[in-house]
Amino acid sequence: MHVTGVLAHGRGAYAYLSGEEWPHDSNLTIECIQRTLKDIERKEGKLPRTLFVQMDNCSRFVCSL
Repeated sequence: MHVTGVLAHGRGAYAYLSGEEWPHDSNLTIECIQRTLKDIERKEGKLPRTLFVQMDNCSRFVCSL
């Protein structure tokens, strides 16, 4: 089990669980951000004007040349 947390300052904290069947890559990170923004939009009727993103221990990025 993998836990990804999102802290939306002034709006709440979110925790997303994913199992081993989901790769722990950048797509998982973007999915968690997208779900959080959808929830904020549902609750407030609109998206925030500005989005600040701070990530710690985020998914690995692999680059092959």
